[in-house]
Amino acid sequence: MLCSASELELADESDGILELADDLAVGTPAAGVFGAEPVIDFEVTPNRPDWLGVAGIARDLAAASLGQLKTPSILPVPGTFPSPISVRIEAPEMCPVFAGRLIRGVKNGPSPEWLQRRLTAIGLRSINRLVDVTNLVAYDRCRPLHVYDATKLVGNEIVVRGGQVARDTGEPEHLIALDGKTYAADPAICVIADAGGERPIGLGGVMGGESTGCSDETTDVFVECAWFDPIVTAQTGRTLSLNSDAQYRFARGVDPASVVPGVELATRLILDLCGGEPSELVVAGQAPANPAAFAFDPARVALLTGLSLDDERIAEILTRLGFELALGTPWTVTPPSWRRDVEGPADLVEEVARIEGYGALPSPPLPDLGAPSKGVLNSRQAR
Repeated sequence: MLCSASELELADESDGILELADDLAVGTPAAGVFGAEPVIDFEVTPNRPDWLGVAGIARDLAAASLGQLKTPSILPVPGTFPSPISVRIEAPEMCPVFAGRLIRGVKNGPSPEWLQRRLTAIGLRSINRLVDVTNLVAYDRCRPLHVYDATKLVGNEIVVRGGQVARDTGEPEHLIALDGKTYAADPAICVIADAGGERPIGLGGVMGGESTGCSDETTDVFVECAWFDPIVTAQTGRTLSLNSDAQYRFARGVDPASVVPGVELATRLILDLCGGEPSELVVAGQAPANPAAFAFDPARVALLTGLSLDDERIAEILTRLGFELALGTPWTVTPPSWRRDVEGPADLVEEVARIEGYGALPSPPLPDLGAPSKGVLNSRQAR
């Protein structure tokens, strides 16, 4: 087949067939010819939002003894001045916690080659350094972020609330989002607003507004890192027929404990790529509680699956997956903050069987009860 560069996703536009060097041998891997990095495509089930970040996939691969998990620590970035922008949450049922900070004196522009290459490899288009940082953190740590051009904010307060309806007309307020389209925000939709809470500047957990979007001329930014309710975010996407990378993740459940680490990581990346001076961190509200601990008898693994694993191996698998164990009779297991789908012992048995490998499950034959003398159907079933 003859292909153009755009058909191979090597360029946005191309005007003809892509010509290759004459000395290439048949069977040469295309990735080596075009300098592309290998890409692994995952189908993620709705109950595993932690797989929507590379770190979550790496954790499971390491638990299955495919490599060693490396999780660089996220060190807090000390602020040099109080943030002039505060945050007020009026709808904690939609957004229970919101963290952010101002970074002034940044220099935006095209991202370095390594960052552009990483985003291009997963099908994203590089926009600028500030936006690319948020996309990198979203795909690497499953931690959606948003950056506002602070000079375009009206007032010194960001308000999280539900959409408003005009009293005289009954019409919901409208927002022009970053995709250039206008969306109506009714009271069931989470809205980020400024100007004392009057002007909508974003749809919480879905998309920011055009009025505060960052450009190459942006010099001061306010970094948002919040946790939005999955049901509210999912319903917003359905109501507005609006899907985004952030909405896709928040609707399935982002790790609530990643709010502060997420803004710290984004701050470090922005300072490294754009420079600037960070303010002190602003945190409003409180993150949802972590999953509750429950009792677990490791003998249930053999009871439900037939796998013959010793307690040490079961404990090793669960620990590698991030579960905290208090050994005793029975064990007390605390799921990590990113595994809100684990609610009881059967879920832990599934985790052990999954990591050990379904190919290791025993397959004993059914007992031979002998052939029935009168057939398997009675007269009524035969009729």
